[in-house]
Amino acid sequence: MKIVIAGREYDPVSYKSAELLHLMELKQQSKAVIPGGIGMKLLDSIARRAKALKAKVEAALAAGEDIPDDEIDPDDGILFAAVGIFLTRRASGEQITFLDACRVRLEDIEYITGPEDDEDIEDTKEPPDPTGAPSTTSESPSHAG
Repeated sequence: MKIVIAGREYDPVSYKSAELLHLMELKQQSKAVIPGGIGMKLLDSIARRAKALKAKVEAALAAGEDIPDDEIDPDDGILFAAVGIFLTRRASGEQITFLDACRVRLEDIEYITGPEDDEDIEDTKEPPDPTGAPSTTSESPSHAG
């Protein structure tokens, strides 16, 4: 998988594979927008909620039912996208701040996936789709509802 941010292609970095220094910087810098900052506990919680929602969405689709959109928290997806941008660009050597990562427009983010990409949300390097829908093609999160 690749992520394209404002026209530049990167190898995405998940919070589980990020450098410890970058995680510490994320925790400290994110205190400006999230009380207490963004740490592993919050990120793990969001990943668990997204995985549970993905299972509900898959079950609803298999049963021909409507997607349970009342359980979708779009803030989870936005937060995960900002974290992914920050960690990915830091890993590529850019001295971006978390606030700079938050300034990227959703329309400037594109995920490029292929058949070799793992679909398990906890192991993926892609921030989860807030609807829980699996990503199998190139798509922009701005279309993710």
